[in-house]
Amino acid sequence: LSFSFSDKKKLNNFIADLNRFLNLQLIDINSIYCNTFLIYRDLWFFDDNTDTNVKLNDFISVEKQFFMIYKQANITARNYYVFKNIIDLCQELIKILNQLREICTQKKISITLQKIDANIYSLNRIKIDLLNYKNVLVTENIVNILEKRYIKE
Repeated sequence: LSFSFSDKKKLNNFIADLNRFLNLQLIDINSIYCNTFLIYRDLWFFDDNTDTNVKLNDFISVEKQFFMIYKQANITARNYYVFKNIIDLCQELIKILNQLREICTQKKISITLQKIDANIYSLNRIKIDLLNYKNVLVTENIVNILEKRYIKE
């Protein structure tokens, strides 16, 4: 793959595509986050409230990560830098889902276990998509091109 921008319109189109890509990932992650919280509430009665199980603070951490990504994405030319934060967000959700998975395994709740596995699979797919997209950007030196775009001419 090769990127070249002969004019501002093409560069702006690329940036718009990048924004759409990142927004789609965040929409998917938000849906998984909502599902995760529903699973958490469904399993709340089964949780023995030990330190190894999910706590509300885990969800607060996810909320803070969403907010940080939102703030970064609203800074001109910073969408490239949110890749790592979105991947970290996926990891945090996977951590929570694995804790919920333990409860399901212990209590033999197989339907919910399958939902959890599907969510973990989706988060890992999103991480792979983000890493692949980011690797193309790094390989093609798009970071420099994006930064030059916003230098006053």
